[in-house]
Amino acid sequence: MRTLCEPRSPDAFSRLDETGDARFYSEARLVYHMDARARQTVRRVIATLLVEDAPAILDLMASWDSHVPDEVRPRELVGLGLNREDLAA
Repeated sequence: MRTLCEPRSPDAFSRLDETGDARFYSEARLVYHMDARARQTVRRVIATLLVEDAPAILDLMASWDSHVPDEVRPRELVGLGLNREDLAA
């Protein structure tokens, strides 16, 4: 069982790899960050939040695998991602 550390402890936000972010994000990491069930759940949640037929969508955590449901046809989709290769995919 994984235990959570105390939020005020010095290592509360330490990472397994403390390499600088610029180096870490310079390489594409075309991997899923959630399992299939979680990805489908996120897509369903997004679908319930959309109230327009052709919405403008700002995806602040864009990657190679969009969570915008396939049936959604946005008027505009702007993605902010980790690197060009992830976004291009």
